[in-house]
Amino acid sequence: MKPSQAKPSSSTPDGPPPAPKRALRESLRALPAPFWVLCAGTFVNRFGAFVMTFLSIFLGARGIGAGQTALALAVFGMGHVVASLAGGYLADRIGRRNTMGLSLLTTAVFTLMIPLAPNYPCLLGAVLLTGLTGALYHPAASALVADIVEPGDRVFAWVALRFAINIGWGLGMLVGGLLARHSYMVLFAGDAATSLAFGLIVLRFLPHGLRTSREQARWSEALPVIARHGEFVTMLVANFLASLVFAQMGTTLSRHVLATGHDARVYGSVLALNGFMVAACELFISKWTRATRPRPTMAVGYLLIGLGFALNGLGGGVPLLLGAMAVFTLGEMISLPVNSAYLASLAPAELRGRYMGVMAFTWSLALTVGPALGLALYEVRPALTWLFCLAAGCASAGLLAVTGRRYGDPVAAPV
Repeated sequence: MKPSQAKPSSSTPDGPPPAPKRALRESLRALPAPFWVLCAGTFVNRFGAFVMTFLSIFLGARGIGAGQTALALAVFGMGHVVASLAGGYLADRIGRRNTMGLSLLTTAVFTLMIPLAPNYPCLLGAVLLTGLTGALYHPAASALVADIVEPGDRVFAWVALRFAINIGWGLGMLVGGLLARHSYMVLFAGDAATSLAFGLIVLRFLPHGLRTSREQARWSEALPVIARHGEFVTMLVANFLASLVFAQMGTTLSRHVLATGHDARVYGSVLALNGFMVAACELFISKWTRATRPRPTMAVGYLLIGLGFALNGLGGGVPLLLGAMAVFTLGEMISLPVNSAYLASLAPAELRGRYMGVMAFTWSLALTVGPALGLALYEVRPALTWLFCLAAGCASAGLLAVTGRRYGDPVAAPV
């Protein structure tokens, strides 16, 4: 069947049959060996993923003002926007493994160029190339998980992968906060080294995943199918709104922490709480979310995401910063594993890379407009940023709650 003739998969009862209920340990053991290789490499990579998180603080340390910082962050997001679609195409055309390896190895090179840039234009170029090459990875990785994991195990697979991501993230943020006080060169070099290490792991140990012919991999074949897939399109809109809130984590939140009298160590600790909470609690929360209706579940999570960041408007004390992050993280744990598995169930196998590319495009677009919008609002009045986060979370949750009725939204067996 050609992609243009493919029928989008659905979460209706005609979708994949529910997997038999298993104990948590049995479900994790059922995940294939290549998936665990992906988890291990992801941990290494996320431990050193400092660029976007500390970029705002790094630019400030170099004497770059708020306007130029917002531009640099937007340029990083622009690289992601372009590369998300390119990554979706490459994932279907040359395979998931080759796309991921290409992304990681080139990102290692361009990451090192950021602290070595002699002037602002060169720095912008390095940031653009880092965003461009880094974002090729995500559609391919998402598609590979869907390729190698059975539908009924995908929620647990995403939880396990996010466990690796967040343990690496939490430890990395603590280390990054300390390194940022002494040497930004070491910070970025560490990021490059972990990208290089993960790239070698990918090329040596992971399978190619599904690949299609040049004709079948064309975007002109995929876009009409995606545009007619209303269930998927509403998810794009909802995820875009929620990702505008996520975009504040590495930008406006860092400014807020510094503006309220704290340093990079406090910022790193707030982000580390996010990672450690996910690592400690998400696996157990997924035992509940796996058996719930996807859209209402994601709606609750997105509402908490918006509320969590809105709480930052109440002040800047460390307990409040940590409490706001805890609420935000609870919403993240409820929504994101179900989101990833649900989206994988909607995508036809032969279009999976491009479906994941379009979804990554919406997140990347938010990375482009979200930081600039959040920082602009913060410059006018900090409370406006946090009210915006609340509004975006409510809008995303409302859209999912309303459209859940339209598309039936059965219990999440297919994911």
